[in-house]
Amino acid sequence: GGNAPLPGAPAWLAEARKWGGEAPPLPEPVPPAPSDAVLRGYACNSCLAFALHADDIVSTAFHGRKGGALLVRGLHNIRPGAKEDRMLMSGLHTVSDVHCVRCDAIVGWRYDHAHHPSQKYKVGKFVVERTCLTKLAEED
Repeated sequence: GGNAPLPGAPAWLAEARKWGGEAPPLPEPVPPAPSDAVLRGYACNSCLAFALHADDIVSTAFHGRKGGALLVRGLHNIRPGAKEDRMLMSGLHTVSDVHCVRCDAIVGWRYDHAHHPSQKYKVGKFVVERTCLTKLAEED
């Protein structure tokens, strides 16, 4: 069939074909880290729910509705809103706003579909507004 894996193809290719170019479903919420864990990352600015690991930042050069934003490959403790087509600075995308599961604040959006081939790298990633984040303290 059309979805049969190619001989020698990487596993991610079969997974990408399964979703037909759409972003996969969001992961389950991440429980809070143990109190003795050292976190490098960011939390929701409104309620301090853990939001993302510093290692998940893809780019710091993005813009959101409120100014500077981060493009990230993983976002925790969020729930998606409805998908909608939205004209962004880089063209038309299908996106869904993402809300904090604890306080319901909109912290950014997820790219669900890119309408232009040059923007496909964003699908499944998130834009998070810098004003919605608080950097977690780091220990040495």
